[in-house]
Amino acid sequence: MAAADDLCAMCVLVGDEPAGGWVLVEQEWAACVLPGFEVPGWLVVIALRHVESLADLDDEQQRSLGLVLARLSGGIRSVLGAEKVYLLSFGENHPHLHLMLMSRMPDLAEEYRGPEIVKARERLLNVEAAYEAAAALRELLR
Repeated sequence: MAAADDLCAMCVLVGDEPAGGWVLVEQEWAACVLPGFEVPGWLVVIALRHVESLADLDDEQQRSLGLVLARLSGGIRSVLGAEKVYLLSFGENHPHLHLMLMSRMPDLAEEYRGPEIVKARERLLNVEAAYEAAAALRELLR
């Protein structure tokens, strides 16, 4: 994994064992529950090599990203029964490529569907359930 770098919070996260453990670690990518976003089925996918955007990916990272996202998304749907799994990437607060997978359960109110799901984060937070879902997903992906 990447070495910890005091200037990059994502490199620091990758350098440590996150709370709840890693859901997936592959040659180019790692995924875990992101602190502050402990919602069941919400994961951060982090490039293990420090890059700041999708445009900075090398050939191997480009090839492997789709496979990783498909495995994780399919696993989230299977483990949790999520109706949708959204993918977000902003990268402004932490300039290291990281993507958020966000499950949308069938019973989520209409007002929080699509991009509005971000506004539901605080009401959906459930640390224990997020780590339980992560453990079940980790087991499924083995």
